[in-house]
Amino acid sequence: MLSVTTLRVSDHICYNRVCSLFYCQTTCIFLQTVDNVLETVMCCDKLLATLPNVRWAEPVFGITSQLLEASIKFIANNFCRVLGSDGYV
Repeated sequence: MLSVTTLRVSDHICYNRVCSLFYCQTTCIFLQTVDNVLETVMCCDKLLATLPNVRWAEPVFGITSQLLEASIKFIANNFCRVLGSDGYV
């Protein structure tokens, strides 16, 4: 009985952490500008390269990959403005 209760609490904690990560990802996408998008791409790339291949890291890997993809789309849609930004120089 204790293990079932522990599992439920553990699942709830993991769900809250994934929700927090998703909220952070959504906020980062919403707040992207031509000045900060390149830093986002570099940080996502660095995180994906250093993230261990373990089960607990799977949600982080997925959300980071989605953030990276959204950032690349943002760069593609605003390419000329990104090249002229202070973050690029």
